[in-house]
Order: sequence, then C-alpha cells, then structure tokens
Amino acid sequence: MKALWMVLASLGLAACASTAGSGSAEGNRSLVGSWRLTEVASQTVPMTGGSAKLLQFEAETNKVSGNVGCNRLFGVYQSEGSNLIFNGIATTRMACDPVSMQMETSVIQNMEKVQSWSINGSELQLKDDKQQTILKFKRL
Repeated sequence: MKALWMVLASLGLAACASTAGSGSAEGNRSLVGSWRLTEVASQTVPMTGGSAKLLQFEAETNKVSGNVGCNRLFGVYQSEGSNLIFNGIATTRMACDPVSMQMETSVIQNMEKVQSWSINGSELQLKDDKQQTILKFKRL
C-alpha cells in the first residue's frame, strides 16, 4: 500500500510539473493577478498623478486589463512557457494631460513589442525579441 501511495504521489507531482509554464490556465498562474507598472523602457514610472498604472492577468480567459494612467486598457494574451504575446490591445478614449497620454502611448507601444516574460521575486519583467526588459511591474 505504501508503494502504491508513493507511485501515485510521484505521478501527481510529475503532472503538476508538466503544466508549469504552459499556455494552459494552470501554466499562467504566476502571471495571474494584479501588477503595478514601475518602469517603461528603462524609465521609472512616478507614483504621483492620475490613476495607478496597473495590469491584471486572468488565466481562465487569457484576458488582460488595467489602467495605463488615464484610460482603461483591455485585450488578450497568449503565454506558452516564457513566451508572451498581447493581442487586440485597446483603450478607452478619455482626454488626458499630455504627460499621461505620452505614458499611455509608450506603454502600449512597448506591450506590442513584448515577446517573453520572467518573474524575479515580486517583479514581472516583460521583454522584447532581444530579451531586453521593456516593462517592469510589481505584484500587488
């Protein structure tokens, strides 16, 4: 009986390990949740002014949503291992101050360049095709 239990436990662990980092809902778990934008193209995002700049990843629907300063952002993402691609990114169209609009434009342009991701502690790093970090977030 102990041997059977050990075999079943080993199979269970192997099954869990095989889904980590896959495009499935289970594999996206580490992306799932809310993240506060801290850096865009190597420039620190100020904590002052306007709304918090946030992204939220949903595993079950592969939807991404958030606020990039003034407007709401929404779209979908695909993740397979460390690969990450955003599709159909759109925002609401409220008028904002020029600094907020410039920030939004920069965030969206960089999201379109994202090819991969990694997490270091509580920091999410989104990277381009050269593996350069172009967006950084802190887990909330």
